[in-house]
Amino acid sequence: MAKARPEPEPRPEPRRRPQPQPQTNPNHSPNPNPKTLPHTPINLNPMASEGGSSSPWLGLIAGAAMGAYGAYTIAKSAGALHKVDTSQRGYTVVITGSTRGLGRAMAQEFLTYGDKVVVNGRSLESVARTVEELKRAAPDGAEVLGFAADVADAAAVQKMADAAKREFGSIDFWINNAGMSQAPRAALHETPPATVEKILRANLLGALNGARAAARVMLGQAAGRAGLDTRGLIFFVEGAGSRGGGTPMSAAYGASKAALPQLTKSLKKELRAHNIGVHQLSPGMVMTDLLLSGSRDNARALKVFNILAEQPESVAKWIVPRIRGVKTLKAEPIRFLTPPGVAYRFLTAQSRKDRLVVVP
Repeated sequence: MAKARPEPEPRPEPRRRPQPQPQTNPNHSPNPNPKTLPHTPINLNPMASEGGSSSPWLGLIAGAAMGAYGAYTIAKSAGALHKVDTSQRGYTVVITGSTRGLGRAMAQEFLTYGDKVVVNGRSLESVARTVEELKRAAPDGAEVLGFAADVADAAAVQKMADAAKREFGSIDFWINNAGMSQAPRAALHETPPATVEKILRANLLGALNGARAAARVMLGQAAGRAGLDTRGLIFFVEGAGSRGGGTPMSAAYGASKAALPQLTKSLKKELRAHNIGVHQLSPGMVMTDLLLSGSRDNARALKVFNILAEQPESVAKWIVPRIRGVKTLKAEPIRFLTPPGVAYRFLTAQSRKDRLVVVP
């Protein structure tokens, strides 16, 4: 008789890990599906209000910001942000190359505000004549000192700076205005080396010598004279090429002017610690012999002069109060002819025909 097999013992069921119970948000109804976690939308726009949208407000704010920035940029480009000083303060101003053209016009304009002016040129005769004419045209008691010196001569320029300090007690503004253009205009390979050297000596070496002499005098001055926050201010007068554009047929002139913005930046950093300001001055196109030289028979150039150029007196009347308005180390370049101004002048070009010079 067969033996009965014993019943196998039941295997224990594997232990299962307890499943995490989904958390419920007290602010929401219980989730009927335990496998799906509850989802609460995230509000990425905290400014949005219930039942409405803030996108119109954001658009208005962004538009207003862009409009304000655009208006600021245009105003800055147009020179509307420059401070103007027309008060009688008695500043001492040295202007190199001031026996004619813009330099002379600026000297006369400074005198109308009661400032003391040092007139400079290479010819003793032209300096004496200019001083006499300026005194005759200026208000009674105008103080003008004439000093003949070639700006390419460092020793002579230093003597002029020392004479200004000795005569008037200080130098508040030094304007490096002396310059030489290329006439006749010619390609560089056709320009005599002597002409290239003369241009560089007048425009670049002259500016270096002027800034050096001015700084040496200003270092011995105190700040706070006549409302100035600095010991003194040095200006470089820009010209064609200063902003990096090409100047074909007058390459040496353009190269000499292109160096001035770099020189300005270098001296700003050198003299900042000594509280001496260094700034740029751009008069645009000024109807002078310097501008006309080499272009009298160029009808196209003369048409552009009629559109863009101004007489020295008109430029000086605008630019001098803005030079006097610079009191600190920080200031935007003073530019008479701005991009908005250029655009307006070309739009009204027909009304400017032959206004300064008759085009043959």
